[in-house]
Amino acid sequence: MDTFIVPVTFPNLDTATRDSGSFQDALRTAGLTAELVGVPDDDAQDDAARPDPGPATFELRVEAADADEAVRRVQQVADGQFPPGMLLLGAATPV
Repeated sequence: MDTFIVPVTFPNLDTATRDSGSFQDALRTAGLTAELVGVPDDDAQDDAARPDPGPATFELRVEAADADEAVRRVQQVADGQFPPGMLLLGAATPV
């Protein structure tokens, strides 16, 4: 298994903060070794003053046999947890 970075874009920072933990748990339940990097926790106030947080992108480090498998498996979990198009994935790159 290799480690890949999959960019994950939430619709806004509030959604990322609220849903990233359960998304990561769902990935692990699906058998993936995965970690979202840099998502603030619910207590963080760093971005509270931003007038329009807009989309928020974070790195998801995931272990998989290849880049296509990494994105495919993460997409399967996202499709089961989020409405279509709510969570966007970028191309996987090896670490």
